[in-house]
Amino acid sequence: MKFFLVRLFSLLALVVAALLTPSVSAFAEPQQCYATLDFSEDVGVSRCNGGTGEHRIVIICANYINGAQTGYTGAWVPEYNVSVASCNSWQYLYTGFFETRG
Repeated sequence: MKFFLVRLFSLLALVVAALLTPSVSAFAEPQQCYATLDFSEDVGVSRCNGGTGEHRIVIICANYINGAQTGYTGAWVPEYNVSVASCNSWQYLYTGFFETRG
């Protein structure tokens, strides 16, 4: 009986330790990210300088004539790479931002 209780408490201790240990994700979001918007060239660029995962630029362009807005996205790229998107010739850059994914 004593042997059984020792094993039971050992198992219980392992379970409690496993539950109290913080989990660490294998993937982390990109870090130190920023978007650069060039309103004179109607282009948006995003870049991340750390972490893991991917990022991309998202821009909103507006039509010169009627103001209709259209969204464009750059490619998903890993950290230390640049994602680029640009407006069409009949549009101007309205706003933009970057997105990340782990």
